[in-house]
Amino acid sequence: MNTSTCDPSLGRVGAFETETAEALPGRGIWALMRPVRNRIHLAMGLAALGAVAALAAVAVLAVIIAQLLGPDPNPWPWAAVAILLTVISFYLRTQGFTVSHLAAFRLETILRTKLADRMARVPLGYLLQTGTGTVTKVMQDDVKSLHAFVADTTPMIGRSVATPLATLILMLIIDWRLALLALGLLVVGTGCVMLAMRGSGELQRRYDEERERIAGAVVEFVQAMPVVRTFDDGASSFGRYQSALDGFRDVLAKWLEVSAVSAKISILILGPLPTLLALALGGVLLFT
Repeated sequence: MNTSTCDPSLGRVGAFETETAEALPGRGIWALMRPVRNRIHLAMGLAALGAVAALAAVAVLAVIIAQLLGPDPNPWPWAAVAILLTVISFYLRTQGFTVSHLAAFRLETILRTKLADRMARVPLGYLLQTGTGTVTKVMQDDVKSLHAFVADTTPMIGRSVATPLATLILMLIIDWRLALLALGLLVVGTGCVMLAMRGSGELQRRYDEERERIAGAVVEFVQAMPVVRTFDDGASSFGRYQSALDGFRDVLAKWLEVSAVSAKISILILGPLPTLLALALGGVLLFT
């Protein structure tokens, strides 16, 4: 198989998936998701609408409180609206995750089928050179790893985009100064996230390589067991496995060391409680 035409951005899956990689415009994981792109877009849209409905239900609560504090309180119609919006929000969120999970299962089937078809036609020498551990990681672990992103993360992306935008519009309607305060927190938190992600590309590459080394060492140790029992005590084979584990541990420790502090700060700043406290303090300073 000629792997030189493969898009390197698709990783080792693309190395086995030449025909698919050539047919897919775009880069990275989104290119791999092209066979189920419409379903993913639908899931993200449903999740976004569900987030907007949930925010609208919270906004209606403010109207209910205003009705209760008014001279002629009649909160029941608005309470019915809030309940309806809450039900709609849960329904849309559930449907979004259902669609994304079905799309993820469909994508796994497509990728594994095409990978198996490709490897059935590559030279045996290429498979021997690549190693069964790497092949197993691609067909099993790498494709399985896509499931979490396709099934769970894509609807959350829709929600994470729609909720801040809808919240910003709502705060602009209430008071533009509160909107600017919230934007300031978002900018600071985003900066911390960028610090946490620095060097992630190289670390991700090393992380994948060490996982492949572990998979290859395990397969080698198991396949060589008859020979080990006869001629060796297993020290050399197990030593390669231990070396792979040590390399994986070092990469993971380095990644955590680089990103731990900034990641914790970003989670703290972008959390609901700090934002609520900042907006409450801003409201007190602006309106009292």
